[in-house]
Amino acid sequence: MSAANEVAVERFLEGGLRWTQIAETVEEALQRHETPAGELVAADIIEADRRGRDAARRVLSR
Repeated sequence: MSAANEVAVERFLEGGLRWTQIAETVEEALQRHETPAGELVAADIIEADRRGRDAARRVLSR
């Protein structure tokens, strides 16, 4: 969620997104995200961050 938010806020600060679209972007990115089952390790968290950013960028590219 944090990664998607960072991408959305960056776009907002660049003038390419309205304030209200930040939450919409994060929500849609979260809906696209699959949570791994079981115990998480650092690599899982790093991968989740990357996927969250990618998902937000895909939402914003439409």
